[in-house]
Amino acid sequence: ALSVDVGAAHDPADFPGLAHFCEHMLFLGSAKYPEESAYKKYLAAHGGRANASTSMEATTYHFEVLQPHLAGALDIFAQFFIEPLFTESATGRELQAVDAEDARNRTNDSRRVLQVLKAAADAPSPWRKFSTGNSETLQGGGAATRAALLGFHARHYYGARMTLALLGAAPLDELEELVRASFAPVATHPRSLAGNEAEGHAAAAAAAAAAAAAA
Repeated sequence: ALSVDVGAAHDPADFPGLAHFCEHMLFLGSAKYPEESAYKKYLAAHGGRANASTSMEATTYHFEVLQPHLAGALDIFAQFFIEPLFTESATGRELQAVDAEDARNRTNDSRRVLQVLKAAADAPSPWRKFSTGNSETLQGGGAATRAALLGFHARHYYGARMTLALLGAAPLDELEELVRASFAPVATHPRSLAGNEAEGHAAAAAAAAAAAAAA
């Protein structure tokens, strides 16, 4: 399991639900393993399973797999935190899954009570933030959404904000070597956002121009 010290409280004001959406998107391919279903297929083929959750202050990813296949699963998993693709096609499609989750929450009494409590918090508090997100708050899943994802990952997903726990039948030295081999490329500091921010500004400008043309 790996926990990142970032959650819904860190969502940008113009992208409520971005931390949760980032959690969803990390499962869908990386530069090293570009197939969207590579992780799920590997775990399914080797007695494994996986899940993740986003709270206000942290996002946690975890998996189980049969011991002989730990190294393979761990290497695919590590790429979530190194170079996810966040492809345009997956961004649009996965937003439908987030929309469906939001729709379920709206008929769940405990979630409805939670949202009322959040709305009652003081205005400056990050507790008020809408943590699930939907297609409206995430701006439709287009180029601007993808740029926001890239920027969010670059800003928050680096080593000092991560805690990894690994449990296996192998000796501790072997487990440590597996972790070092797979996670060595993880950024140690926030990465440059210049390119992502420029991409986001360009996407926003393009969207505004398209809206003006349509009007």
